[in-house]
Amino acid sequence: MVRLTGWITVEGRKVPLDWTVTEEGIVSASVLSAAEVRVHHAAPAPAPEPVTLPEPVEEATSEEAPATTDYESMNKTDLMVLCSQRGLSQSGTKAEIIERLVADDAAAASTMEGEDNAATE
Repeated sequence: MVRLTGWITVEGRKVPLDWTVTEEGIVSASVLSAAEVRVHHAAPAPAPEPVTLPEPVEEATSEEAPATTDYESMNKTDLMVLCSQRGLSQSGTKAEIIERLVADDAAAASTMEGEDNAATE
């Protein structure tokens, strides 16, 4: 049940509105008759489609082999940023920087293998 009250303008004059809307119809208690008003029951809104979230990507752990990086496809600036993050020299040609990063990857991999072997002994 809904109650509608207030004022509306009909043919240029202000008319009070006091209607009660029920499932059976509109009951008017004011000057403005609800005789010509029809109540239509709208179908309920459809339920929204469920949202499927992508599966989270798992980070590589120290037990897994490190992912190889395709340094050749990266530009020199990005390679220099990687060097800076690893504390390596950023100078030289792109090829020299790639050699430096590959050597650092190999050193990190051997360090991780050494730690793994020491832990299993």
